[in-house]
Amino acid sequence: MIWTIITPIIMVLFIIASMKLIDSGSDCAFATSVICVLVAGAASLIMLIIVCVENTHHDRNLAELQAKRAALEYQIENGIYFGDAVGEFNSELIHNQYVHSDPWTSWFAGKYWMEVDPVELK
Repeated sequence: MIWTIITPIIMVLFIIASMKLIDSGSDCAFATSVICVLVAGAASLIMLIIVCVENTHHDRNLAELQAKRAALEYQIENGIYFGDAVGEFNSELIHNQYVHSDPWTSWFAGKYWMEVDPVELK
């Protein structure tokens, strides 16, 4: 969350700096500030897209995650468990739960990650 607020603020500061440097005769500083505006703008756009994608279609994403969990539980119960699918699922789940609970990155992981429990091996 905090990164998605800081990046546009940085972009605005560089826009203001480039407006002040346009008439100063310092072409190198002006070019640097314009490049920084473009980089911060691109980063802001990418972050906005990630936030929108991750926080829309909550029910669909939750159903998909619960279906993966149910399939893994079925495989474990019936002895047809192959590979490290449970470890990968739990690792991804715990990682995204951590991302969602961190105030710096909470908007980059949807709330649906918090609604599913890790799969326990029996």
